[in-house]
Amino acid sequence: MFLKLIEKARTIRRFDRSKLVTDKDLMHILECARLTPSAANLQRLRYITVSGDEAQSAFQNISMGGYLPESQKPDESVMPTSYLVIVTENENPDSNLMIDTGITAEAIVLAAAERGIGACIIRNFKKEYFSSLVKGDKYFPVLVIALGYPAEDAKIVPINESVGIKYYKNNDGVNCVPKRSLSELIVGKIG
Repeated sequence: MFLKLIEKARTIRRFDRSKLVTDKDLMHILECARLTPSAANLQRLRYITVSGDEAQSAFQNISMGGYLPESQKPDESVMPTSYLVIVTENENPDSNLMIDTGITAEAIVLAAAERGIGACIIRNFKKEYFSSLVKGDKYFPVLVIALGYPAEDAKIVPINESVGIKYYKNNDGVNCVPKRSLSELIVGKIG
């Protein structure tokens, strides 16, 4: 069952604007994030929720689909309906904090997928804009996660020489995400 959830939790970049992610959904997702492991149990991550009219402003301050040609990148008609922004007190997070951020981001994506909500983890965003959403100047954004109900399908495909690692849209508009085989990933065995 968990393997199916991992398979389902592919990046989504096109969202159904007619279905909104509710505050109840966001609180459930953040409850899952709250319970993730944290280095030395310091629990240094904090969150900003962005939805409603502000979601449109947020869309103007992110970039999604770096491997896709401009014609296949999402526009305002399919933009996310909500965002979760992970922030920290450190402008230049240490490696433990970035590991915590990665673990938490995956928990957010999985919690969203469990509810049928699509997600896109974004590192290409305008820090000035997302910093302006924080009260005071104590917190700095490190990751933005777009959320919404999917308006596209995504699937895992094997890596091959012609495709490589770059995700792409096939002729049916499905996001194809190349993944290495398990045999390629195991580089040693002892015992």
